[in-house]
Amino acid sequence: MSQNITPVNYTPLVALAEDVADGAQLHEASIGLLQNTAARIRNDRAALTSAESALLSCRVAKSAAAAALRSADRDAAEFIALFLHIGKMTLGRTWNATWEQAGFSGGSLAAPRLRDARFALLGAMRDFLGGNPQFEITDANHPELALTAARASAIYEAISTARSALNQAEVDNSAALAIRDSAKVALRRRITGLREELGQLIAGDDPRWLAFGFNRPADPDTPEVPDRPTVAPGAPGSGILIVHWPRARRATRYKLLALLQNSTTPLDLGLFTDNQAVITLPSATRAQIQLLAHNKHGYSTPSEAVQVFAP
Repeated sequence: MSQNITPVNYTPLVALAEDVADGAQLHEASIGLLQNTAARIRNDRAALTSAESALLSCRVAKSAAAAALRSADRDAAEFIALFLHIGKMTLGRTWNATWEQAGFSGGSLAAPRLRDARFALLGAMRDFLGGNPQFEITDANHPELALTAARASAIYEAISTARSALNQAEVDNSAALAIRDSAKVALRRRITGLREELGQLIAGDDPRWLAFGFNRPADPDTPEVPDRPTVAPGAPGSGILIVHWPRARRATRYKLLALLQNSTTPLDLGLFTDNQAVITLPSATRAQIQLLAHNKHGYSTPSEAVQVFAP
């Protein structure tokens, strides 16, 4: 018996939701669907896609706030380094009470390693320079070397603003994530409900299951037999072949086999999760290419063979 698992991840979930909505649009009247109609499915899908879009916007805002905080913190670190460099010529090369007044507590003149500590120290420096303007230094030609209360205050306010924005972005992101997850649960419940409703209204081998993007419950668990692949040659002398194939129902990956001329044992060219592959055979060799579909329940029977010539 073939299973129909409702996806958990966003992308396959919304893709399946579009398929089941299309199926419901075509067949809900003839089947007699009452609870899980096309309109309800599309409403739930739209709610999820809208919630996902809002979540992505919140993540962008959070990233921007974090970047602004990193930038302001770098400015703080540079200001502290400048204060230490100049201060050792004006306040003394060893720690003293004046250094403590400037924010360097604990008998150390080491620059803080943590962001919060730099923020606190910058505020203390701002207050110190504001109360002791004789220690301020300005250079009209090099504003980046200014050691003033005004510059310390500007950096402090930039950090404060960025911290506040990042905190709010965290709140917004958490709220948006909760809404997105709730919408995902609702859409998964809708698709599961549709599957169960169909199971009560149509037979397990009814071809209309396929119109909803579902497997027919009566089908085997193994994948359907894939269509024959198409093969294009690579550059002359390379032995390269570019192989494409349509996706097979219930398949999660595919195995390619090549039977070379004058051989009775096919070459296993590997498993592929996509629906294309680039393979290499001995140059100027004729071969037959076959495709098998695979999932956790096993392999399909091979596709029709394709005659190829490796360039």
